[in-house]
Amino acid sequence: MHSNSITLPTDNNPNENIMLEWSNNMTEAVLLLIKYLGAILGSLGLLGGSIYMVARRLKGDGKSDQLDDKSHKIINALESQLEAERALTKGLHESIDRVAKERNAAVSNLGRVEGHVQALEQQVANLRDEIHNMDLENQRLSALVTETNSAMVKMTNEFAAILAIIKSQQGIQP
Repeated sequence: MHSNSITLPTDNNPNENIMLEWSNNMTEAVLLLIKYLGAILGSLGLLGGSIYMVARRLKGDGKSDQLDDKSHKIINALESQLEAERALTKGLHESIDRVAKERNAAVSNLGRVEGHVQALEQQVANLRDEIHNMDLENQRLSALVTETNSAMVKMTNEFAAILAIIKSQQGIQP
């Protein structure tokens, strides 16, 4: 067997090379080759796994971005609903304030009307008293007129009797 050699770096120092003789240490060379192939394949696996994880992460970020977009749309929709509710609430508060002012004005007018009604009721009571007093005065004057009329009738009758007496004494016939 003739001697072929291979040069490989060592584990401890990559700059230090080992010369393997095919004839003498064939088993060691194969084991060392398998070791290096395992390291290379492991590195490639690690690199591939890293690339896979980065790709998966980026794909997940796309999903996350989609979720973020949906979240932003939901938040924007909720904010617009909130603004609409605020505008509606503001409009309702303005309506409530307007109705309260109208109610207060109506209550004030009602108070004035009640004041006028009380004044009119007092005037009516005064007029009733005045009418009652006038009725009493009318009754008194009616009684006085009746008395006076009776007295006038009596006086007229007396006067007629006196006149008849005078005429009879004078010889005048009635």
